[in-house]
Amino acid sequence: MPKKKISNPIVVEMRRGFKEMRKGFESVDRRFESVDRRFESVDRRFSRIDKKLENIADIVGQHDKTLKTLVTRDEFNEFKKANLNAHENLGTSLEKLDQEFVSFTRANDRLKERVDTHEAALQKHKMLPVAA
Repeated sequence: MPKKKISNPIVVEMRRGFKEMRKGFESVDRRFESVDRRFESVDRRFSRIDKKLENIADIVGQHDKTLKTLVTRDEFNEFKKANLNAHENLGTSLEKLDQEFVSFTRANDRLKERVDTHEAALQKHKMLPVAA
Protein backbone atom coordinates (compact mmCIF):
# COMPACT_ATOMS: atom_id res chain seq x y z
CA MET A 1 0.00 0.00 0.00
CA PRO A 2 1.54 3.28 -1.05
CA LYS A 3 1.88 6.00 1.52
CA LYS A 4 -0.81 8.52 1.37
CA LYS A 5 0.50 12.03 0.99
CA ILE A 6 -0.73 14.23 3.76
CA SER A 7 -1.75 17.60 2.54
CA ASN A 8 -2.79 19.15 5.79
CA PRO A 9 -0.16 21.83 6.42
CA ILE A 10 -0.55 21.64 10.21
CA VAL A 11 0.14 17.89 10.21
CA VAL A 12 3.08 18.36 7.84
CA GLU A 13 4.47 21.09 10.10
CA MET A 14 3.95 18.89 13.19
CA ARG A 15 5.79 16.00 11.55
CA ARG A 16 8.66 18.30 10.57
CA GLY A 17 8.72 19.57 14.15
CA PHE A 18 8.77 16.00 15.51
CA LYS A 19 11.68 15.12 13.20
CA GLU A 20 13.60 18.17 14.40
CA MET A 21 12.77 17.31 18.01
CA ARG A 22 13.97 13.73 17.45
CA LYS A 23 17.23 15.06 15.99
CA GLY A 24 17.51 17.41 18.96
CA PHE A 25 16.92 14.53 21.40
CA GLU A 26 19.51 12.41 19.60
CA SER A 27 21.96 15.31 19.81
CA VAL A 28 21.23 15.71 23.53
CA ASP A 29 21.60 11.95 23.95
CA ARG A 30 25.05 12.05 22.30
CA ARG A 31 26.01 14.96 24.54
CA PHE A 32 24.94 12.96 27.63
CA GLU A 33 27.03 10.00 26.43
CA SER A 34 29.97 12.35 25.97
CA VAL A 35 29.47 13.74 29.47
CA ASP A 36 29.22 10.17 30.82
CA ARG A 37 32.56 9.30 29.21
CA ARG A 38 34.10 12.43 30.72
CA PHE A 39 32.76 11.47 34.16
CA GLU A 40 34.21 7.97 33.76
CA SER A 41 37.55 9.53 32.84
CA VAL A 42 37.39 11.79 35.89
CA ASP A 43 36.46 8.78 38.06
CA ARG A 44 39.52 6.89 36.80
CA ARG A 45 41.70 9.91 37.55
CA PHE A 46 40.27 10.19 41.06
CA SER A 47 40.82 6.48 41.67
CA ARG A 48 44.47 6.87 40.58
CA ILE A 49 44.81 9.85 42.90
CA ASP A 50 43.21 7.82 45.72
CA LYS A 51 45.74 5.02 45.19
CA LYS A 52 48.59 7.52 45.28
CA LEU A 53 47.20 9.05 48.48
CA GLU A 54 46.92 5.58 50.03
CA ASN A 55 50.55 4.89 49.11
CA ILE A 56 51.58 8.21 50.64
CA ALA A 57 49.59 7.38 53.79
CA ASP A 58 51.37 4.01 54.00
CA ILE A 59 54.75 5.69 53.64
CA VAL A 60 53.86 8.25 56.31
CA GLY A 61 52.72 5.42 58.58
CA GLN A 62 56.00 3.59 58.06
CA HIS A 63 57.98 6.74 58.81
CA ASP A 64 55.87 7.27 61.92
CA LYS A 65 56.70 3.74 63.08
CA THR A 66 60.37 4.39 62.34
CA LEU A 67 60.31 7.58 64.37
CA LYS A 68 58.70 5.75 67.27
CA THR A 69 61.38 3.04 67.17
CA LEU A 70 64.35 5.41 67.15
CA VAL A 71 66.61 4.85 70.13
CA THR A 72 68.77 7.19 72.13
CA ARG A 73 72.56 7.17 71.90
CA ASP A 74 72.83 5.48 75.33
CA GLU A 75 70.41 2.72 74.32
CA PHE A 76 72.40 2.19 71.14
CA ASN A 77 75.70 2.01 73.05
CA GLU A 78 74.20 -0.54 75.47
CA PHE A 79 72.95 -2.61 72.55
CA LYS A 80 76.36 -2.36 70.90
CA LYS A 81 78.13 -3.54 74.08
CA ALA A 82 75.72 -6.44 74.47
CA ASN A 83 76.19 -7.35 70.82
CA LEU A 84 79.99 -7.24 71.14
CA ASN A 85 79.86 -9.39 74.29
CA ALA A 86 77.63 -11.90 72.55
CA HIS A 87 80.01 -11.91 69.58
CA GLU A 88 83.02 -12.52 71.84
CA ASN A 89 81.17 -15.30 73.67
CA LEU A 90 80.27 -16.86 70.35
CA GLY A 91 83.89 -16.60 69.24
CA THR A 92 85.16 -18.38 72.37
CA SER A 93 82.47 -21.03 71.99
CA LEU A 94 83.52 -21.57 68.37
CA GLU A 95 87.17 -21.82 69.42
CA LYS A 96 86.27 -24.45 72.02
CA LEU A 97 84.25 -26.39 69.45
CA ASP A 98 87.14 -26.18 67.01
CA GLN A 99 89.57 -27.51 69.65
CA GLU A 100 87.17 -30.35 70.49
CA PHE A 101 86.83 -31.20 66.80
CA VAL A 102 90.61 -31.28 66.36
CA SER A 103 91.04 -33.55 69.38
CA PHE A 104 88.21 -35.78 68.12
CA THR A 105 89.80 -36.13 64.67
CA ARG A 106 93.17 -36.95 66.28
CA ALA A 107 91.53 -39.61 68.46
CA ASN A 108 89.72 -40.96 65.40
CA ASP A 109 93.01 -41.16 63.48
CA ARG A 110 94.66 -43.02 66.38
CA LEU A 111 91.77 -45.49 66.46
CA LYS A 112 92.10 -46.08 62.72
CA GLU A 113 95.84 -46.74 63.16
CA ARG A 114 95.12 -49.26 65.95
CA VAL A 115 92.51 -51.02 63.84
CA ASP A 116 94.93 -51.17 60.91
CA THR A 117 97.72 -52.61 63.10
CA HIS A 118 95.36 -55.20 64.61
CA GLU A 119 94.11 -56.21 61.16
CA ALA A 120 97.69 -56.52 59.93
CA ALA A 121 98.59 -58.66 62.93
CA LEU A 122 95.55 -60.90 62.40
CA GLN A 123 96.38 -61.31 58.71
CA LYS A 124 99.91 -62.23 59.70
CA HIS A 125 98.55 -65.00 61.86
CA LYS A 126 96.20 -65.93 59.00
CA MET A 127 93.13 -65.39 61.09
CA LEU A 128 91.59 -62.99 58.58
CA PRO A 129 91.34 -63.57 54.83
CA VAL A 130 93.45 -61.17 52.82
CA ALA A 131 91.34 -58.56 51.08
CA ALA A 132 91.72 -58.77 47.32
